[in-house]
Amino acid sequence: IEYRHFPVITPQSPKAAEASQCAADQGAFWEYHNYLFEEASLGLDVSALKEYAATINLDSATFDQCLDSGQYADVVEMDQMAALTAGARGTPTVLVNGRRVTATYENIAGAIYNELDG
Repeated sequence: IEYRHFPVITPQSPKAAEASQCAADQGAFWEYHNYLFEEASLGLDVSALKEYAATINLDSATFDQCLDSGQYADVVEMDQMAALTAGARGTPTVLVNGRRVTATYENIAGAIYNELDG
């Protein structure tokens, strides 16, 4: 299973995706990701992204330097381009061996079982 960024919801989404990569540097990708989707009441501007990192107890200096540097901008852009090439038009988009699958448990499980049997 791979997670790829597809930051298309707001113009600030790419920077939020970068922020999650900065959180990953501190072993907190999923914690930060989930916080953004569940608790991000301040929006997605850079100052809010930094505040969320502090809220989940990331090292603020390290996180802020990472986010300010833009070191993950290329990673996020490459993920987005790959998603568009694969036919993604929204989130979530699920692919099983390169084929789009409707994002329900039954459809995903069925596609995986078909790949294993086929």
